[in-house]
Amino acid sequence: MVAAICYALGFITALFILYTEDRDKFIRFNAYQSLYATGGLFLLNLIGGFILGKVGVLTQLVDLMSVGIWLLIIAVCVLGFMNSYQGKIIEFPIVGRIAERKTRGI
Repeated sequence: MVAAICYALGFITALFILYTEDRDKFIRFNAYQSLYATGGLFLLNLIGGFILGKVGVLTQLVDLMSVGIWLLIIAVCVLGFMNSYQGKIIEFPIVGRIAERKTRGI
């Protein structure tokens, strides 16, 4: 259940779980993966909106990009929550490998 909570509020709950959990590798893997996936997408949305939002012509494109990124964040949270609640490991592209290395301490 704790591994599933890592995805409940994205990187916010992941940071809290990483701060409190230091032994269970399954929980830590899911916390790192949630942190990197949702945190990275959130930063991409923030930076992309800030940079591209300055260009007046691209405001509609920025809005569309923002909606797409938020839908992706929600999908990551739902898929991560469901799989970790069932005890399954799902590795998201790119961040799954990074989370696995971080969990093993490499």
